[in-house]
Amino acid sequence: MRRWARTIAAAAYLALCLAVPIFWLRSHFCTDHVAWSTRCGWQSVRTAAGHLQVDVLLADWSATPPDQLHGPRYERTDARPPFCLVLSPCSSRGDIDTAWQHAGFAWYSRLNPSRGVHRATAVVPCWLLAVGTLFPPVIATVQRFRRRRLAAAQAAGSSKAGSIRSESVSAIGTISYDGPPPVSSDLSIASFYERPAGAAD
Repeated sequence: MRRWARTIAAAAYLALCLAVPIFWLRSHFCTDHVAWSTRCGWQSVRTAAGHLQVDVLLADWSATPPDQLHGPRYERTDARPPFCLVLSPCSSRGDIDTAWQHAGFAWYSRLNPSRGVHRATAVVPCWLLAVGTLFPPVIATVQRFRRRRLAAAQAAGSSKAGSIRSESVSAIGTISYDGPPPVSSDLSIASFYERPAGAAD
């Protein structure tokens, strides 16, 4: 079961790695747009000339008729750069606007606490997504290399310790003794008691 799960996850990740550069290149020729609406508001994701743009509208649409709400709908249009639907000239009293953009990144937000409405737009360059998809396989490769290197070092240490132990045992077995043969204590005591009575100590 785990093997099948890993295979499916690897296939899905490979498809994602291939889809990111394809949509990156495709965004310069056309715009792929997916939008859907629920009782909590409206959301959309679209490509925009080398960028990925996400728009979110959070509001209470519980009174909206069900036929006006829809699931994900795909639409393809001409290539367009990122644009902000949040900071439109039409604003309401009590709106709190936030705008930030730098190096292809952007964040726009309009919050109206009194009305309970929050609109936000996030823009991310596609190159960041392409680089981000490379991190997991790179990290996995580095970890695998470290595990193999550690296993090789442990195997080398075990073999070296075994060779040192065998050399020590063989060296102990070949030690020679050139002195007189050892005399047991029992033989010495017996020899003492068998000495002649007139012999001097």
